[in-house]
Amino acid sequence: MRCFDDTVYVSIDYLGVVSRKEFNTIKQSAIETNTEIKKLNGSKLNITAYIVDNRLELIMSKALD
Repeated sequence: MRCFDDTVYVSIDYLGVVSRKEFNTIKQSAIETNTEIKKLNGSKLNITAYIVDNRLELIMSKALD
């Protein structure tokens, strides 16, 4: 039996409204975090979403081809 998480290829988390400064800090640390996420589940695309200056900003765990 396959786990549900094994069949999900995209995960999106919305984490709220942040300032541009906060977002830049988050984005820098996301580089290290995404490296670890790829080790755990390299096939899944993890997207973290924020609202910054009334715009939707995404941080993706890997580049889209």
